[in-house]
Amino acid sequence: MTGTLYKEIPLSNGLALEIWDRSRLIGKDTTKVEFLFKTKIDINPAYFTEPSHFERTRNVFGSHVFFEYTMERSFVSNKEKDHVSHSLIKTFTENVLPYLSRPDFPKKFALSNFRDIMKNPYKYLACYDETSS
Repeated sequence: MTGTLYKEIPLSNGLALEIWDRSRLIGKDTTKVEFLFKTKIDINPAYFTEPSHFERTRNVFGSHVFFEYTMERSFVSNKEKDHVSHSLIKTFTENVLPYLSRPDFPKKFALSNFRDIMKNPYKYLACYDETSS
C-alpha cells in the first residue's frame, strides 16, 4: 500500500482504525489530498449461524476482511492542503467512526461479506470449489 500511516485510533469494540495519508503533489502548487481509512476485522466462527458459512467466508477472504473507505479532493492548492486534510478526517470521524465503533459492526461486516459471496459467486469462483460446499 502506498502512503504514510497518519494515525491509528483504537475503537471501543476492539478494532483499530488506521488512517493512511496517500496525498501526492500533482503540480507545482497543487496537491491531490487523499486518505484511506482502514480497519481489519477477524472472521470469527461465532458470527455465523452455520459452520459452512464461516468456512466459505474464510476460504474466500482468509482469516480476516478489511473495511476500507477513501476520501479525496483533487487539485487542492498547497496552501489549503492542511485545511482540506483536517476537514476530510473530521468528516469521516464524525460521520462514520460511530458506526465502525458499534459492538456489532465486526459481525455485521463479516456477514455482509458472506452475503456478497452468495449473491455474486462469479466474483469468487477462483477462491473456492463450488462442489465443496
